[in-house]
Amino acid sequence: SYMKRVRKMNSKFLEHPYGCYAIRNAFTNIDFGGWCAGIYEATIDDFMHSSELGMIKSVCAVVYDGLQKKEKETLESLMTAKLGHVRSSVRTNYPRWRLNEGFSSQTLMTASERVGSLLSLALSLHFAEVKEVIRNGHARQIKKYLKFSSDLSETDAFTPDNNSSDEDISESDQTCEDVSPGSSSVNGRQTGLFYEHHCTVKLPPSDIVHVLKHMHHHGFNLEQLHDLDRFQINKLISEGHKLFKSQSLKYPEMDIDHYYTTVEQSDV
Repeated sequence: SYMKRVRKMNSKFLEHPYGCYAIRNAFTNIDFGGWCAGIYEATIDDFMHSSELGMIKSVCAVVYDGLQKKEKETLESLMTAKLGHVRSSVRTNYPRWRLNEGFSSQTLMTASERVGSLLSLALSLHFAEVKEVIRNGHARQIKKYLKFSSDLSETDAFTPDNNSSDEDISESDQTCEDVSPGSSSVNGRQTGLFYEHHCTVKLPPSDIVHVLKHMHHHGFNLEQLHDLDRFQINKLISEGHKLFKSQSLKYPEMDIDHYYTTVEQSDV
């Protein structure tokens, strides 16, 4: 039961707070001999999926999705005016792009058109007007993300090290009202964090202490909390609460090498 909880905790924490989880497919147990990278480097990347519909698509999405509707309309009109009437005898040697109305939404595009989309964007950035629209839009996004992480220092109140005692965890956590991000004050005005509506977990200090204790006793290194932002910590505590919300969890009566010692659990 204890080892099942450890396995489930590790799986859930990888899936949600860290945004990844273990993938088991047909190649998982195949022996590649001296090749230690497995199937992921034993095969050649497909350029269309890894670049055209992968990296290039993501780059364009980051640029265009960071703009508001009016900014997109302004950008479209500028790019169309600068590039829409370009004529060249070698035009066919370059990726095809689309500059029709609404192209900034980046939908209904083929893989090759995505390459052309990035090319047109790169060419347009040589013009000061285009560069200014994108700079202003992304300056606003940067401000939102900086504001989102401005309260990171508050998380230090409940990030004790893995060797700390339960009493240390309890004392440090009493300073945190709940896991959800609070409000920050700008010029005397209270403003919520940008991703606050995604942080749905609101727990009293006693429940946070309970979750952290059991995470600690199931082998989770609490030092890792220092490397997470507020949103990730919220998801971490959320998953931990689902796993350890029971007040009567049973622990092994004997030590398990490298996993568990009865001394660590004495206060639970």
